[in-house]
Amino acid sequence: MSSVENVITPSLIIPQRKSHFTQWFTGLESALSADLSLSLASHNLSTETLRIKLTRYPKLLLRFARTSSLHQNHAKAFLLRSEFVEDWSTLTTPLLSKLQPRALCALIYVWARLDTVPSESFCDQWLLQINQKRSFSVLPPSELSAILWSFTKLRRLNVDTNILNDWTQSFLESHREFNPKSLAMSIWGFAVLQVRPSREFFKAWADEFHRQSEFFDNESLCNSIWSISVLDAKPTRQFLDLWMNQLIQNDAELNPQQVSIALWGLAKLKTKPSADFMNYWNSRFIQCRRMDVSDVSLSLWALAELQISANEEVSRAMVRFIGTSSEELETVTQSDFVRLFRSISRGCTRFPKRLMISWCAYFESNHIQSVKLTEWCDVLWSFTRMDYTPSDSTIREFCLQFESRSVTRRKVQQKLSVNRLVRALSSLASMDYVPSGEFLMRWFVLIEKHRERIQARDLCTILWGLARLEVVLPVGAQSVFIVVVTRIQESRLNYVALQHFASCIFHLARLRVLVPRKTLIGWKKRYYSCMKSICTASSKPGKLRNRANERVAMVSSDFDMKWAFLTLEALRNSTEPDQRPND
Repeated sequence: MSSVENVITPSLIIPQRKSHFTQWFTGLESALSADLSLSLASHNLSTETLRIKLTRYPKLLLRFARTSSLHQNHAKAFLLRSEFVEDWSTLTTPLLSKLQPRALCALIYVWARLDTVPSESFCDQWLLQINQKRSFSVLPPSELSAILWSFTKLRRLNVDTNILNDWTQSFLESHREFNPKSLAMSIWGFAVLQVRPSREFFKAWADEFHRQSEFFDNESLCNSIWSISVLDAKPTRQFLDLWMNQLIQNDAELNPQQVSIALWGLAKLKTKPSADFMNYWNSRFIQCRRMDVSDVSLSLWALAELQISANEEVSRAMVRFIGTSSEELETVTQSDFVRLFRSISRGCTRFPKRLMISWCAYFESNHIQSVKLTEWCDVLWSFTRMDYTPSDSTIREFCLQFESRSVTRRKVQQKLSVNRLVRALSSLASMDYVPSGEFLMRWFVLIEKHRERIQARDLCTILWGLARLEVVLPVGAQSVFIVVVTRIQESRLNYVALQHFASCIFHLARLRVLVPRKTLIGWKKRYYSCMKSICTASSKPGKLRNRANERVAMVSSDFDMKWAFLTLEALRNSTEPDQRPND
């Protein structure tokens, strides 16, 4: 037996007592230094022997960490405080050029299972060797999916598109050998890496799902639908029906995360689930003993997106998971509250008003100070949707944050989308809270940057809020809103779009905006032309019953529109005293 083997033999035995852990770690470090130093000096080692030597120590550490939760915690602490990873990387990096692709992948896979990234120099050299050898085809399917999983765990690798293209090509050559677990892990890997694979990959993957669907367990099914949704893969209805039927046929318990993901995936793909699937989903949701508030929020969002109202039993289960007492709500984090409020405000599922107000009051008392500026808009909007009025000090805190310099940062401005800016203003208007001039100035600057993204519904809400607050619009804001209304006028106006168009003009009149004469004439002609077309269409045989409500709405709003056009014309004429009345 060599001296090196004498050094490492004691380390092969995993100690069970905590008092022996430090001695074991010391022996592991000593063995690593001695063994790999000799490997560097030796030129006669076979590739297989070298692979065994290089993977031996991370594998030993993995065995140690998997022994118990106590072992796992001490292994993590050892990796953080010691130089073990750095020493291993330093000794291993020069030897990578001698390894075959399969051995290179085995090294990365072990460290991924330890959730630890080797040094930057090791990662750079590993990527260089993989790019040079480019031979994923030698890996069996289980290892091919495992290496993609490793890429998701070790983000420092910065895997480029060439490596992923090589991986995809190897998948296309051997996809019929993949089992359901490997197939699910493969598409999940691309979703986590946020890399959309080729159309050929999606087709081959879907073909294999159709061929092997009956062997997919619930975990693989849920991971697959989540991945497809994240990648926006546009599966066929046949595929989704097969997915739903297979989940029902498995008839196995789902954990809380799988329950929420199953419905969330369908909602994300804008696919209405079958009645059988909803019965199955409801029963699985009710059977859950516990569920994180984040998963409840996902389920609420999915129900709202699918326009499905949760039944009474599911609603009661949601209340049980969220909690009602202060002691239960202590476990809900600030970010979970924000997601929950956002989901409740979107949807068809309503909870008792008293309960929602108690949740809002608890959040305001305990978490309001830690709310980020980008979340404030959603929080205030949710409060108004749940009929909760926060204190003046809370609203002032939001306004002060909005007036601060942080709103000028590029990252903050990117997150303050049109939707959030509209929600902020409409919430303040609903609460009859008039913000300061500094707030409005910053708000106008931000909304002007997003003018190309403002939709008709957004503009209706904006102008309604400004009119309710009796804000005097600056000239720059008036010009932006006139341009947006003109853009709406030039689009195709159906009944709903025409109502938005009319509402915008009405609120512009309330705000006493000066509209150029030619623009105003164009709006007026377009409005009455479209109204005439819609009223005529609603009078045709077979359409009267379906369009009667539209015709009544158009007639009732016509009185408002006459006032709006007269007001805008009067405002225009009052600034042009030299013009003749009949001009």
